[in-house]
Amino acid sequence: MVFHLPEIRQALSAPRCIDFNDCLSTGLTLLDFGSPPGGAEAAMRFIAGPIAGRLSRSILSRRVDEGTPQAVVLFEEFQELLQRHQVQQFKRLLSLCRFKRVALHFSNQQPAQIAAADRSLLKVLRTNLGAEVIFRSSVEDARALSEGLSVRSPDETLAQARTRFVEEIASLPRRHFILWLKSALYGQERLTSPRLDFEHLRQAVARVPAEVRERIRSGIVSVDRTELEDALAAEGRSAVHQPRIVPIQPERRVRAPRLG
Repeated sequence: MVFHLPEIRQALSAPRCIDFNDCLSTGLTLLDFGSPPGGAEAAMRFIAGPIAGRLSRSILSRRVDEGTPQAVVLFEEFQELLQRHQVQQFKRLLSLCRFKRVALHFSNQQPAQIAAADRSLLKVLRTNLGAEVIFRSSVEDARALSEGLSVRSPDETLAQARTRFVEEIASLPRRHFILWLKSALYGQERLTSPRLDFEHLRQAVARVPAEVRERIRSGIVSVDRTELEDALAAEGRSAVHQPRIVPIQPERRVRAPRLG
């Protein structure tokens, strides 16, 4: 069914894949597998699964020396990318990524989503995480997250402390969250997230030409990193000084030979 989608046929006809070794060393790489066409949810896993596997192998095989830069990889709803044979690879990645100078950030709505992919994956993930951020969640998820976070006072039992902590997570107001830095000595802290200036962001987006936005949407744009950093460092972001955007010349597509 997925082969009827033109995006899938184009992806299979591509002459080469992304060089993830280069992505880990320079620049910013954004991969968006969300919002598949209705009824074609399997297409997301069909493309995202192998790419996540190649990224994992690039991290695990990364050569580390004094000049190796620190890389940051963000996964949003990463459990949607996991196939059964990739779970073990992710477990190994979680254990070894820090030695490869790669920091992994995971964002998901429910711990049960990760446990559904593999029961032990959630435990491995929480064991290797250096920090956890918990926003308001359901009572069931709060009960699972309370393991290791409950700090009891002298006049209560551990069960009472867990019950209190579960109630606190399930009733957190908007923008309030629990931050647990596992290397810190003071335990978890309840904090409030800052407000973002969305109007400033909308004005910045409005200055981007329509043809550039279309190139960004289709993934054929290269932005010079130095110019981008200079532009972001400048206060005010005048319309005159914008990062130079250089479109990559699309190569001629080579259709893969038919099987059978």
